[in-house]
Amino acid sequence: MINSITDKIRTNWSNPQKREKYSRCGFIGVAGLIGASTQVKPGLNEYRCRMKQVEKQHQIFRDSIEARDIFELRQDIQTNVCDKGVRISKGEPTACPNFVMFISNSKQYAERVIDWLMGKSNACFQKIDVNDKDLLEVLEQNEKKHDPLCWDFVYAKNMDDLLDRSKSGNDIIESMKDLMSCSAEDYHTTVLFITDKPEKLDEIALQPHRVTAQYDLRKINESDFFQFQISDREYKKYNKLKDCLAKDKFGIFAKPMTLGAIAGGIVGAASFFIYRSIKNANNKNNK
Repeated sequence: MINSITDKIRTNWSNPQKREKYSRCGFIGVAGLIGASTQVKPGLNEYRCRMKQVEKQHQIFRDSIEARDIFELRQDIQTNVCDKGVRISKGEPTACPNFVMFISNSKQYAERVIDWLMGKSNACFQKIDVNDKDLLEVLEQNEKKHDPLCWDFVYAKNMDDLLDRSKSGNDIIESMKDLMSCSAEDYHTTVLFITDKPEKLDEIALQPHRVTAQYDLRKINESDFFQFQISDREYKKYNKLKDCLAKDKFGIFAKPMTLGAIAGGIVGAASFFIYRSIKNANNKNNK
């Protein structure tokens, strides 16, 4: 078998036309290979440049990660507030809080935290001002339209005034205590409220079976609390750059090398044509 192939090659090579064909193909092939090899370095440079972009974006992401204590506070708030609503929406049994208190010197900051939580809760949510609406009436309405797969959250603005003995009488505070002990069980509702001076509120009203959770935001800047939003955005950019690089890795080298091979092949073919023309002219002159 090997001898037959060798004989065929020897026979083809003895044929001037086939020998010229093989020579032309070989010349063009070598030229194309040289052309392709010249594009390895540009492709490598582009790959390194894009890799630097990925590494730079990764560092930006690392620099944007919030402090551990802030991360843990935010996770605690999520677990004990909005995740409860998510579990209810999935039909999973869970114990929901009666009241949740946010302590902040900036009501706008705390309200933004509440809005963010409610956006993740898969729950029914409404805002009221206790100076305009009676909280008990709102809870009773919630119970009438209660959906087993949609927990109710109410942000009660100015509710801290109802628990402040310098602003409310004993009868109001006592009625609030009764309401705060049963809002989850009797009305399937969790009430959220904000205060900037918890020390002024009735201590008994703030007992854990009423105010299930308290979150102090006073030592955390608003920008630091929501730093994770920047971190998440930078992480998405990093993942996108990394995925694009992995996807384009072959093309970074293949495209320029292919163009280089084509250009080299064209130059090789042109050079071979010129070489053959010169050779034919010399052969005619020698005759």
